[in-house]
Amino acid sequence: MTGWRERDILRFLHLVLSIPIVGYLYGPVEHIPQAAFFARWIAMPAIILSGFWMWLKPRIAKRILQSRLVREAPNRGLPSPPMKASP
Repeated sequence: MTGWRERDILRFLHLVLSIPIVGYLYGPVEHIPQAAFFARWIAMPAIILSGFWMWLKPRIAKRILQSRLVREAPNRGLPSPPMKASP
């Protein structure tokens, strides 16, 4: 999956799952037990997680990529830093 496709799916999920929250706040959804359960325990955590993922994914991916490059550097045949001579 490409990056733009992933962002589109997450944005769509984020927006669509926000609709029950608006209904919960401004409508009679609070008095319907199944709808209130969905808004509280399914929609809200999904909205929070998708928001955090859209916000933090570039930083997380960059750190993971950097750590992989550091671990794989000796295997790529790159010169290792010179060792200091002990006195």
